[in-house]
Amino acid sequence: MLKTQTAERVDMLYSLLGQQLEERKYNKERVQKITELCQLLKEDVEVGEQTTEVFDDIVAVGQDALETQGNKESFLQSKEKELIEYYEHLKKLLEKQ
Repeated sequence: MLKTQTAERVDMLYSLLGQQLEERKYNKERVQKITELCQLLKEDVEVGEQTTEVFDDIVAVGQDALETQGNKESFLQSKEKELIEYYEHLKKLLEKQ
């Protein structure tokens, strides 16, 4: 069972990642929020090692998307398979609640 604050952050992250996958458009504020939430969550020892690795991966994708000089939408679309995997992992984490 996750602490309330952790559960709320995971739920928000799940929602934002779902929006990203649904809209498939680059939204700087959303990508920043996803990256920030993962930074906070990966410091939470409660989530476990595998989930921390997922957060690390999401942070890397988010930072790359924010820093890329090319087409940001194309970059995110190229990472869609990974984002779906992360989304499914978060879904399973939330279902355990």
